[in-house]
Amino acid sequence: MAMRKKIIMKTIHNGEHYHQSLQARLDIIQDVTHTGDWEWRLTEKQFHWSQETQRIFGVESRNQPTVTEFLRKIDLKDRTHVIHALRQAKRGIAFDLKHRINRQDKKFCVVRSRGWTLLDHHGHPEMIAGTIQDISQQEQKTMIDSVVNQIVSVSLRQISKEEIFTEILKIIFSIPWISIESKGSIFLNDSANKKLILTTHIGFPETLLRQCHAVAHGTCLCGLAAETKQVVFASQIDERHSIRTEGMRQHGHYCIPIMLDTTLLGVLNLYIPHQHVRCPEEEGILTTVANTLAALIDRKYKEHQLEILARYDALTGLPNWITFTKRMEQWIASQVLPEPFAILFIDLDHFKTINDILGHKAGDALLELAAKRLQECLRKEDFLSRKNGDEFIAGIRIGLKDRARVVAHKIVEEMSKPFDIEGREGRIGASIGIAVYPHDGIQVEDLIGKADTAMHHAKRCGKNGFAFFSSEMQSFAIKYQQLAALLQQSVPTMVGFEIYYQPQVNIDSGELVGVEALLRWRRPDTQETISPEVFIAIAEEANLMITIGEWVLRESCKQAVAWQRMGFPTLRIGVNCSPKQFRNPRFPDTVQAIIEETGINPRTLELEITETAIEGREEEQLADGIRRIAEKHIAIALDDYGTGQSSLRRLRTLPIRTLKIDQSFVHRFLTVEEDCAIVTGTIGLGLNLGKVVIAEGVETEPQRKALMELGCDELQGFYYSPPVSAKDFETLLQQNIFIIQNSLSGSLDPIHNMGCIWENFPMMNHED
Repeated sequence: MAMRKKIIMKTIHNGEHYHQSLQARLDIIQDVTHTGDWEWRLTEKQFHWSQETQRIFGVESRNQPTVTEFLRKIDLKDRTHVIHALRQAKRGIAFDLKHRINRQDKKFCVVRSRGWTLLDHHGHPEMIAGTIQDISQQEQKTMIDSVVNQIVSVSLRQISKEEIFTEILKIIFSIPWISIESKGSIFLNDSANKKLILTTHIGFPETLLRQCHAVAHGTCLCGLAAETKQVVFASQIDERHSIRTEGMRQHGHYCIPIMLDTTLLGVLNLYIPHQHVRCPEEEGILTTVANTLAALIDRKYKEHQLEILARYDALTGLPNWITFTKRMEQWIASQVLPEPFAILFIDLDHFKTINDILGHKAGDALLELAAKRLQECLRKEDFLSRKNGDEFIAGIRIGLKDRARVVAHKIVEEMSKPFDIEGREGRIGASIGIAVYPHDGIQVEDLIGKADTAMHHAKRCGKNGFAFFSSEMQSFAIKYQQLAALLQQSVPTMVGFEIYYQPQVNIDSGELVGVEALLRWRRPDTQETISPEVFIAIAEEANLMITIGEWVLRESCKQAVAWQRMGFPTLRIGVNCSPKQFRNPRFPDTVQAIIEETGINPRTLELEITETAIEGREEEQLADGIRRIAEKHIAIALDDYGTGQSSLRRLRTLPIRTLKIDQSFVHRFLTVEEDCAIVTGTIGLGLNLGKVVIAEGVETEPQRKALMELGCDELQGFYYSPPVSAKDFETLLQQNIFIIQNSLSGSLDPIHNMGCIWENFPMMNHED
């Protein structure tokens, strides 16, 4: 029995020793990380906190505080937030916030408090536990870096000295964690007359301005700071406060000399709350601000202003291209092991349009707003610069490639939001190319070039998006540039261009009632046929579409008239037009001139524009072009319907005759429920609004039958014929006469037999 008791006592002793050892380790960890812990049992009024938490609060006694005593140690400005967080925690909601602590020794202390709720076995809140981390040093450094950077940025703006100082005061007032009011002034020193001259102020009444316009050295608090070249502190109005006004409320001051080495340049005068206690850390931050001011005021700064301006963009205050390149080279050179970072090449979509419409002043304002919004999307360790025009480049530190994706997505999202430009709403977007170091290269110029290549790829994919660089892009970019050069050479004479025609068939009679003109282009050097998606995108980017579009319209009209003169029945001919053509105020006159030149009946002409082109930006400008065209008895078709977000209002107000269902929906509407809903809804919408509905991309008999049952008006696709040359299309016209004649004589049931007739047509097996 004695032996068993001895073993039990030894076990207890070992357990206690292990617990003490564990607690000692925990205390060491908390001391090293400056992180303490605490808990509050909701049935008690006391907080229980660790030794490190006591140290952070500056409490020597090991007594545990009551809840009230704990809250009194929170800075008055932050106390309400902490109380709210604790109340939320009692309801099971965790919190994470920063706040300041009032230590007995008045030492500056900012902490990060986190708390969460622990539940009892019934699932009810039993305890709130948390950690508290001393982040004073980090916050001080962050504050100083942020303020200095903001002051430097403001100083580079093209505004007056007074405006610069006013903006600097606002920056100082926005510094977190320090107890200053939004009231103060900056004096510059007149060394010859030993006076301080008031340069700028915020919050001064007129009566005080008259007395403070010029303050002699040694007079009042600011004069004393100038005379002694030392910081003068006052927690209240006292005998040193010689300049007073009637009704002046109690307050204190930090008067900080603006010094460059031993030379007095001025005084920074800041108001503080009444009875505020002097804080060395606060004073250190404000002295750093004053030193920054000294660097800006000093004549030596002015002598180097050109050099600084050579490194920063005058409009946005951002670092320029040269500075960015040097910073990226520093990032690479400073690494022992390659640490990945990404370069984001950012191009503002639609900026040129806004700049042209609203003017260069509005464009500059937009660039400033865009730069600010871009900066807000990045972290402090990232680096943003303006390259030129509407192009920006950012370097971002990334632990994982996914962070580049997250940042790019955020930029695209933020830049899509409207901008307030001098009281007018402006909408742009951003196309972003991303290259990653060292994956995509180890030379800055190479990385920037690859990011640029990826940006252009993002633009070609529809703009307002982002793309990571790939080797395939490089090959495509080279070919793209070659094609762009060839296209520029080809357009003046339209060499290599040819118009193909695809029939549009009445779904009930099988009669060929319309035709769409489709442009094709073969490279003059290799005779390779280039996809329309590729060369049209190049033409759009190179501003060639108006020239090309006019040629296509003229040639299509000529061909339609030629077929009519050959005795073929009159067909409606559809011609695709670029949004730029409709936005061009001269376009309606150009169309009228082509009609008169070719002799085509305008009622047989239909101009097609994509659904996405009538959305959002410049909608009214484009809508006006559509209305002016329609006034000439020319039909308007909405192409690729379903791919955009056209509202019913647009369909009601714009003179649109035809809705063309995009082939991507027609291909899958028999098997994909969502596509079926779009096709069915579009046909029903067209029926209710009195529009003609054409289904594009019809390839099979089941598709034709289903579309006919849904009430679609016309069909277009390989089921009838691929796009063919004008000569081959004449054979189709001959076949069409046969269909019409047999339908009129009653010898042909068009609904059941027209597929057989078209199948016998020799070009049905033609590969486009």
